[in-house]
Amino acid sequence: MPIWTESDRRIVLKAKRDHPRWSWDAIAKLVQDDIHSGSACQQMWKRHAKDRPPPTPLGLAERRAIAKMRESDPPTPWEDVAEKVQFSVKICQVFYKYHVTDKEIERGRQEAQSTAIRQAKAEAKAAEAKAAKEMEEAKKRSSVVLSYPVVKSKGPTKITAASRAYQRWTDDEEKQLLKHVHEFTAATVAKNLKKKKQQQQDNTDWEEIGKKLKRSEGACEAKYKQLTLKYKKNEIRG
Repeated sequence: MPIWTESDRRIVLKAKRDHPRWSWDAIAKLVQDDIHSGSACQQMWKRHAKDRPPPTPLGLAERRAIAKMRESDPPTPWEDVAEKVQFSVKICQVFYKYHVTDKEIERGRQEAQSTAIRQAKAEAKAAEAKAAKEMEEAKKRSSVVLSYPVVKSKGPTKITAASRAYQRWTDDEEKQLLKHVHEFTAATVAKNLKKKKQQQQDNTDWEEIGKKLKRSEGACEAKYKQLTLKYKKNEIRG
């Protein structure tokens, strides 16, 4: 075993004091002719260092876990680090200040970056799946066709006023509606004039008109009021 000279001893002690995170192999290379191994430098330092911190009880797995968590972006809080490795906050902090090496720091940084990348990809994939699911549900909702009751009979299917309550009015139906209303109105006016009444009454037979158009009474009356208002507006604009 090579003999330690005072000069070699000072080089190792000073290097460890100034650069506590350097690995022992890197410190060993500072000694002339590289005659001492990293392990030998570490053993010498333990015997002669006056400001040597207390030894760490952490094993390799805990050391690597702490380095990874503290090199994350942002760094994991010390309380969470201590809970993860099952050691006190003080022990973890002493290790990270005096015992962790640059090699362990670099390894922890790379592992933290790899974990962050995997997590980002997983989150992006989950967001994409969620968006696809929402789009599929929206398509299903938009494809729903509303159905209305149709009166069943032994013969051919009969279209009733109820089954057409929500169907769109055609131009021909609107014309027929106005025609029937005008016919009943004209008959009512003639009857009132015959009786010498000064005030005209609305005796439109909506039930009869609904039967002719195969629509409900309420639908016919409401549509007629809508058309009357529409024509009045057009006259005012004209």
